[in-house]
Order: sequence, then C-alpha cells, then structure tokens
Amino acid sequence: MSQLAFSPARFGPGEDYLIKDTPIADLDIEQYAKPIIHIKGYLHGVGEESEQTMDLALEFIEKVVRNGGTIVWDVHEDEQIEDSYIKIIPRLMKASELQFLPFAASSSVSTFRETWAQYSDWIPTVVSVVGVSMRFGETNSVALGARALDKTGSKIIVCLGGSEDVHKQYVDGHAGAMWYVFDVKSVHFSTKKMSSSKLLDEHTNVKHMRTKNDVTEETIRLFLADTKDQKHSYTVHVCRGTSCVLMTVTAHKTDEGLVVSVSSTTRSFEHTYADENFALFGVMQGIRSIMASVTPPPETVDVVTAEAPEAQLPRISDAEALLADSPEIIADKAIEAIADEELKATESEPVETPEAVAVEEVKTIEAISTEAVGELEALDAKDDKIKILTEEVKVLKASNAEAYKAVEDMDAKLVAIRETNDNMKKQLEEHHGRQAAHIKDCEEHCSRLSSHSVELNKELLHHIDGVNKTVARLKEDNIVLRTVLDAFGVTAIVYRTS
Repeated sequence: MSQLAFSPARFGPGEDYLIKDTPIADLDIEQYAKPIIHIKGYLHGVGEESEQTMDLALEFIEKVVRNGGTIVWDVHEDEQIEDSYIKIIPRLMKASELQFLPFAASSSVSTFRETWAQYSDWIPTVVSVVGVSMRFGETNSVALGARALDKTGSKIIVCLGGSEDVHKQYVDGHAGAMWYVFDVKSVHFSTKKMSSSKLLDEHTNVKHMRTKNDVTEETIRLFLADTKDQKHSYTVHVCRGTSCVLMTVTAHKTDEGLVVSVSSTTRSFEHTYADENFALFGVMQGIRSIMASVTPPPETVDVVTAEAPEAQLPRISDAEALLADSPEIIADKAIEAIADEELKATESEPVETPEAVAVEEVKTIEAISTEAVGELEALDAKDDKIKILTEEVKVLKASNAEAYKAVEDMDAKLVAIRETNDNMKKQLEEHHGRQAAHIKDCEEHCSRLSSHSVELNKELLHHIDGVNKTVARLKEDNIVLRTVLDAFGVTAIVYRTS
C-alpha cells in the first residue's frame, strides 16, 4: 500500500474555501447515494504490518459500492492521515461514482478544509457539528460518530481496527447496524506495542473480515439478501492452484422460495431454498463442487468476486437479520464443517474422471440429506410435543373457565357494593346537610332569645327604678303627714273601706 502525500493548501485573506461548510441541521441526506458506508478505525500507528489487511478492506468496500454509494468518516483535528485509517479515503476517490461526506466538529472545520483542499473535487462539503470538540486532549469522537450515524441512518460500518471510542459507539446504541471489522493493527510510536480492536471480541452483528473468502461470502450474502422477484446475477472468479474458473450466481424469488443457480462453462447447479441462509450455504457448496473437478488438486482455494455489469448492489439494511447467530445458521455451519471434511478427503485423492467426481458429490449430497432428514424428524418430534402442550393448554383453559366466571361474579358483587356505599354516602351527606341547617336555625333562635332577654332586663330594671322612686315619695309623704298629725294631736287614723 503506497503512502499518501498531503500538501495542505493555504488561503489568503478574503479568498474562498473550495470545500463548503454545511451545518448538520441543514444536511439533506436523501441527496446522497445509497448505500452509505461509515469508515472508522485507528487514528495513529497504522503502518506496513497492516497493508494487506487495508488492501482487503479496500477490496470489500469497492465491491459493495461499485454501483455507487457514499463514504462517511469522522474528522479528528489531531489525526495523522498517513498514519491512520483515513489513508484509505483517497484510494477510494478513483471511483467517480462515489460521494464523500466527512463530519467534523465546528472547531475543526477550518483545519479540515485546508488539509483536504486538494481533494475538493471529491469533497464539495464538510458537515459541521456543534457541541462536540475534536481538539487534542478534549476529544469527543463518541458523540461526533453517534451524531453522524443518527443523521445518515446507515446500517453498514467498516472498522479498520478501532480504539476504545469506536467500541463505545458500538456499545452505546449503534449495535443494530452491521459492523465489518478488519484486524488493522495500531503500533505505539515509543513502546512499539501492537493493539487490536475490542470489536474483534464476540459481539452481535459484528463480522470479522480476515480473508478473501470472507469478502466473497459476505458479498454473496448481501447479493442474496437483495434478491427480489426479478432474476439478477452475480459473477465470481474462482482460482484453485493454477486453474481459474469464472462462475455466475443467479437468483430470484418465487412462491416456493429462493431459486439459486451456480454455473460455469462446464457444469451448473440449481436449487430452491427456504431462505437466504440456506441459499448462501448452497451457493458456497456449489462453488466448491465445481472447483472439485478442477485439476490438479489445489493446495489453497481463493475465491475472488469479479465485476459483473448485470450484478445489482446488495443493500446492507437486509443483511442485519442474516448475520445473527440463529439456530438455522448454526446448523448450516455444522453441516458445512462436515461437508468440508468430506471435501478434504475427496481432494486428497486425484480426480480421475468427471463421473467419479459426480459419484463423490452424490455421496456428499446423500450424507447431507441424511442429516437433513434427521433434523426434520427432530422437528417433527418437537411439533408433536407442541401439539400435546396445545391440548394441555386447552384443558387448563377449560378448567379455569369456572374460576373466570367466579371472578366475574365477584366483580359484579363488588360493583353492587360500591353502588350501595355510594348511596349511603349520599344519604349521609344529605343528613349532614339537614343537621347543619337545623343547627343554623337553632343558633339564629338562640340569638333572638338572647336579644329579647336583654330588652326584658332593661324594661324590668326601668320598672324597678320607678317603684323605688314611688316608695321614696311615699315615705316622704308619710313623714309630712306624721308631722301634721302630731301638730294636731292626732294619735291614730282609722281608714274605713266600703
């Protein structure tokens, strides 16, 4: 892999930058071609020891977007382009049908535009994101990467290694996308310690891309996932030792399932599969079967996808369900392992004639069919158990019918009790109202009695005062009369009444 030379372009006062600045809120992602691929990886220490892995990643990306697409990456202000995963970006720019969309913190936009000015023909704009910083010592790449993924809605992420920040983006809510991880190493500049990404540990929806066969199998998987009613084709170029064979994989969907054929100039296979998982296994077995007739016997088999004008680009959004470790895929892997062992045993002996090869293939198919029959019998047994459990559930439902009715009766009684309580409460409230009115009347009557008593007391006191005055006058008159009587010598006065 050749090193890239970057010569930052400088601009004088008043000159316009060739790469424009688009705020993330103003970005119309629908204007960009699909699929959209996010590329992430190590920012430092990517050197010669990872060149072959970088080449493999480049091959995979080019095959996925050969009919067009958009490349997205996160901009780091302190990154060293020749020393990081980003050096793959200029190599992709030779494909004129691709679009490039970098996301940068608003504080890093000016530096990015200067550094990448010579590539402005491929990068017309940089998306600026506020609220994050990518300066040295205060990086926030998790937030920037998450904002970019949320904006594009992409489901395909290619990781060329990747630090703790990349792993955290996977953990913090973007595990639903498909993560393709290439084991690019990062070498520390002083200790020379070599690091690998944590994403190489076992994770859901993470595909480890180690060989050309991984690239081929994954692109075929995506091709099958994108199959519709209309027939489409995908061409592979298979090399076995010094012999190479050009093969065509054709697929279309019917009511019976997915019809897939694998053909070369001399042989062909066609079969109908229940889903994409079994179809992928069938395609890979068909390729191996065709190559089994190629002489001399190979030491290694490299499967390389070739360009096909009629091949349609698979969509990553449909691949997510296919890559989970479902029971069907686990069964496929077990069957494939058995078939591989039988194929190795076949390849250890020289292939004498096509007829002998056909006999061996029939044996292999019979062995796989026998195992498939066993699996079908196991499924039938499970189906019988399900039927028994279904009957038991029906019995339980019947036995619980009375209990359900009793509960409904209790509910009706509770409703009646609540209505009675409501009526009693209403009567008590009315009684309390009458009591309150009676108490108010009593209080008013007592008030009137009190006022009347005060008036009577006043009148009584006035009357007593008058009597006292009359008694006092009588006493005075009695004294005067006694004085007069004494003067006349009258000692007694007799009163007669008639």
